[in-house]
Amino acid sequence: MSRQPTLTAQGVVKHFGGTAALRGVDLALYPGEVHSLVGENGSGKSTLLKVLSGVYKPDAGVVAVDGVTHAFHGPRDAATAGVCLVSQEGSLVPELSVGENLLSGRLPRRAGFVQWSRVWRLAAELLDRADLNISPKTRVAALNPSQRQMVEIARVLAHQPRVVLFDEPTSSLGTREVDVLLATIQGLKTEGMAVAFVSHRLSEMFAVSDRYTVLRDGDISGRHVGGDVEEAWIVRSMVGRELKRVTVASREPAGVNLLEIRSISDASGAVRDVSLSVEPGEIVGIGGLVGAGRTELLETVFGARHRRGGEILVEGKPVSHGIRHAMASGLGLVTEDRKTQALLPALSVYDNAALLLKRRRLVPIRRRRWERATIEPWMQRMDVRCGSYSQSIAGLSGGNQQKVLIARALLGAPRVLMLDEPTRGIDLAAKQRIYEEIVALAESGMGVLMVSSEIPELLALSHRVLVMREGTIVAHLEGSPMTEEAIVAAATGAINNVHAA
Repeated sequence: MSRQPTLTAQGVVKHFGGTAALRGVDLALYPGEVHSLVGENGSGKSTLLKVLSGVYKPDAGVVAVDGVTHAFHGPRDAATAGVCLVSQEGSLVPELSVGENLLSGRLPRRAGFVQWSRVWRLAAELLDRADLNISPKTRVAALNPSQRQMVEIARVLAHQPRVVLFDEPTSSLGTREVDVLLATIQGLKTEGMAVAFVSHRLSEMFAVSDRYTVLRDGDISGRHVGGDVEEAWIVRSMVGRELKRVTVASREPAGVNLLEIRSISDASGAVRDVSLSVEPGEIVGIGGLVGAGRTELLETVFGARHRRGGEILVEGKPVSHGIRHAMASGLGLVTEDRKTQALLPALSVYDNAALLLKRRRLVPIRRRRWERATIEPWMQRMDVRCGSYSQSIAGLSGGNQQKVLIARALLGAPRVLMLDEPTRGIDLAAKQRIYEEIVALAESGMGVLMVSSEIPELLALSHRVLVMREGTIVAHLEGSPMTEEAIVAAATGAINNVHAA
C-alpha cells in the first residue's frame, strides 16, 4: 500500500462568530484505507469534513490532494479534484426523480434533448451498485429516509471520486442497509479510494476502520493506527472520562396494563392487526428492519395516522382518534426524524420546547413567566447545553436538539412515552444521558414504548422486546431468549411467531 496520502489537511482553523470549531487540525487520508473521525457532537468532525469538501472555507490552513494545494470555492470544485461528501443533511431535490438526482448536472443529451432512456439505464446501474431496489423514475419525495440516504451515496459514487467523506451515513439506515453500506465501503477500500467515516456507532467503525482520529472541542485528542483499538480508549479520548454502562434493572410484572393495544391496523396497511401492552414502570422495545411498520405503529397509536379498527386504552380508558385525544389520554411521542417532523429551526430553543404548552389565555407576560418556570426544570434535568434558550435551535448539536424534544414531550406529563429511534445521530455522552432518563422515567412508574434499530440499545434498556416484520409482531422476547441473534432471526424471517420468556 502506498504511504503517500491522497488527501492532507494541515493546520485547519475554522471559526463561527466567536466560537472556534477547528483549532489547527492536521489529517491525512490514505488510499485503500478507512479513517474514522470520532468525537462528541460539536467536537468538529462535520466541520472538518465540510472544509475538506469545499462546503466551508477554512480561516487558516491548507488542503491538498495528491500533494497539490487547493482552495475550494464550493463542493463542485472539490468534486472536480476527486473529493466528495456524503452528508447527513442530504442534498437531493425531492420533486425530481431518483434518476434525475443521480445524474444531476450531467444528464445525457443529443441535439439539446435529454436522452431519457439513457438516464434511466445509467441510473439503474448506479442503484444496482448500491443494492437499492427502486425505480429510477420514482420521485425522491416518495422515498423513506433510508432510501434517500442510499440514493445520496449512489449519487456520490457516480462521480467516481478518489476521496469519499461519509458524515453519519448510517443515521437513518436499518440493519440491512447498514450492512450494505459497510460492504460498499469495503469495496471502496479495495478499489484504492481514501475514505473518511463518521459514525456514533462504534461497532460500525470497528467493522471497517484502519485509522482513528478523535476530536474534542476542535482539537485532536487522540490518534490510533490499526484495527485493534479499544472502546475504552475511544471514550476516554472523546469525553475525558469513563462512561458508565446504563442497563435496565429486572422487574416483577405489575399485572396491570398502563397501555393496551388491541388488534389495531392503519389505513395504508403498514400496520396490521397489532396487539401489545405496556405495564407501569416497563420499557418495551420494538425491533425490526426498516419498513417493518415500527414507526407507523407509533404514529397510529399517537393518532398521527388514521387508525382502521382495533382499540387503544390508557389506564383502561379508550383513546379516541387524533393526536389531541392521544395527548389528553396520556400519550407522548418523540418522532424519528427530528429535523423534518419535530423541530422548527427558525424558532428558538425556548419556543421549540414550549410548543405544546396550552395556557394561551394568560396575558403574554404572565404566560411567558409560567412557561419559563415550567420548562426550565425539564431542560436542566435533560442537561440541555446551549448558550441561551433564546438562540436558534438549529445551532444546537443533534444530541441537545434531541434532549429538547424529549423535554417537550415530558412537559405534557404523559403516562406512556413513545420513543422512535431516540438516540439516532447523537454522540455517546448524549446517548448516556438519554438512557439514564429513560430508565429513571420507567422507575418513576411511566411506561415506555421504544423503537430502535440499534440492537444493543434494545437489549440494554428493554424489559421485553417485540419484533415486527411486514406490519405485524412476529416475536415476543423476554429474559434469556432476548438475544441479538433472536431479534435478527425474527426480523429477517428466519423464525416466525416466537413467544419466549
